[in-house]
Amino acid sequence: KVENLEPVMLVHKDNNTQVSIELTASLIHDLMGIVAGAVLVFRDVTKIRSLTKQLVHQATHDALTSLPNRVEFENRVEQALRTAQSGKKKHAIFYIDLDQFKAVNDTAGHHAGDVLLQQLSNLMQDLLRRSDTLARLGGDEFGVLLPGCPLHMAEEIAEKMRSAVEEF
Repeated sequence: KVENLEPVMLVHKDNNTQVSIELTASLIHDLMGIVAGAVLVFRDVTKIRSLTKQLVHQATHDALTSLPNRVEFENRVEQALRTAQSGKKKHAIFYIDLDQFKAVNDTAGHHAGDVLLQQLSNLMQDLLRRSDTLARLGGDEFGVLLPGCPLHMAEEIAEKMRSAVEEF
């Protein structure tokens, strides 16, 4: 099975792997200007596409938690603002700052702090819908964007997150 994705095709192999193939075609004309043939060049660009996806992910996500980073969060908030300004949707946004997180790093070390951030990120992410965004803004600061979420529901989600983090 072949899918055209200009100018790259994804070729699905029998073993469920995909190979990205770039196709370049050039026509060959005779002295009269009539097409006499063509040269087709197929190039495997699977590794290049994979590296590109990896770079895009690294540029938009936090290395420790794999959550969207501040730049990506701001982009998503801007998109949400556009839909809110057009009157199409209402959204909720809130900020989470982990109290006394510095004490964890100071007493147990940065590795323990990193593990704690990863665990708390997973805990908070599990409380959100698929359409929501939890982002690590830096250090112990997180942003939450709840697209299409009424205020009462956003308050409930925020309280659940606060309570879950406190209990953890």
